[in-house]
Amino acid sequence: MSQFICIKPTTSATELLSIKLPHPVTGLPARYFIQDGKLYEVQKLESQGERSWFINETVQKDGCLYIITKIDPLFVLLPILVNRRKKTSNSQGFFLLIEDLLDNNEYPSLIKLLNIVNIVEYCEWICDTKEYDTNKKVFRLNDEKVSYLVQEFDEFESLRSLIKRFDNDSLCSDIRQALRTRAVLELMSEYLPSYWIKKITGLYNFEKLAELEKANDITFVDNPSDFYARRSLEKEFDPEKQQSAAKKQKLTRSQAALAKVNTKGMKKLTTFFTKLPNDTSKK
Repeated sequence: MSQFICIKPTTSATELLSIKLPHPVTGLPARYFIQDGKLYEVQKLESQGERSWFINETVQKDGCLYIITKIDPLFVLLPILVNRRKKTSNSQGFFLLIEDLLDNNEYPSLIKLLNIVNIVEYCEWICDTKEYDTNKKVFRLNDEKVSYLVQEFDEFESLRSLIKRFDNDSLCSDIRQALRTRAVLELMSEYLPSYWIKKITGLYNFEKLAELEKANDITFVDNPSDFYARRSLEKEFDPEKQQSAAKKQKLTRSQAALAKVNTKGMKKLTTFFTKLPNDTSKK
């Protein structure tokens, strides 16, 4: 039986509900989980070279590490809202009930997103709404409201940690805000198609930040994937490279003195430990 090493959220009284949804960037099937009204994605960290895990008394040949982390439902909802509104050059598209938005024959698990806490409020943030019947609303995506995602992530603690080595009091407030905004867009590019990233980026002006970078020959924001990419363990486990590195190590004073000793004519230490001949004498 296959086993996997997985890091999951803090233990909860409820089980993780496994669902299959289209990935917001590729549109291909991807694994997600719902627990306690929150949506989680699965991140797979692949190792360099061959790796395995020891699990109790067994060896699991798949040495990958799986991490289940929280994801904002808006990233998953956005491409669904785009497809369901049926926008044309002559029409802004249809308003639909949230149940109809999530009704999909190819991905029946979409309807399970109704279990997400405040799922209606999520839709309201990036959609126009209308009252329908009693206590019901219909939704239609508003492209201009999608920029809300940038504002939502601007205050995330992880974002501040990402740019803290660049963000400081010596920068003016406009540059600091541009720095945070561009960092958010870099992070969002992992979850949104390039079309949306270009569209949202066009709403902001990064000219001052670009001028500062050019004048100082620096780049304030690196590719976020570089921060989380798994580092190669090749150098740690390559015997040839380890041996080569050992040869280049600086010798101690005693080792250097011994290296200068003339060993010509001296017997090797191993000659003093030759195998004794068998005793063939008779009793």
